[in-house]
Amino acid sequence: MPELHLGPKIEKISPRTEGKLVDLKLKELEKTYEAIDRDESKQRKIALAALLQKVADYLKEIYPNDWQYAAVRNFYQTVWREYKQISQDEQNDYQEALANAEQAVEESRLSAAETEDEVEPTEKV
Repeated sequence: MPELHLGPKIEKISPRTEGKLVDLKLKELEKTYEAIDRDESKQRKIALAALLQKVADYLKEIYPNDWQYAAVRNFYQTVWREYKQISQDEQNDYQEALANAEQAVEESRLSAAETEDEVEPTEKV
């Protein structure tokens, strides 16, 4: 009987490496946020801050351990400092942007799940 090969072996990433990857991603997000903070309109900054807060929420959900949460908490503080500096009208815009970002994250998760369900095995003739 021939040996069956199911593709490359998938190795699990160790928690320590995974945490470093999260830190790296958060640093990239912070750099992006700072660059947009310098260059973009207030409305765009509000929308981006909302999206990044939802990303931080998602990371906090995935990586609840204290050593991993520290990076997420630091990121929250960056977003919160920006939030405190905006006017009441802008805070209303921010709340609306948060709701939109949350909906976008949820739709993205649902569409990924639907795509997995829709994939049907191909038949060999």
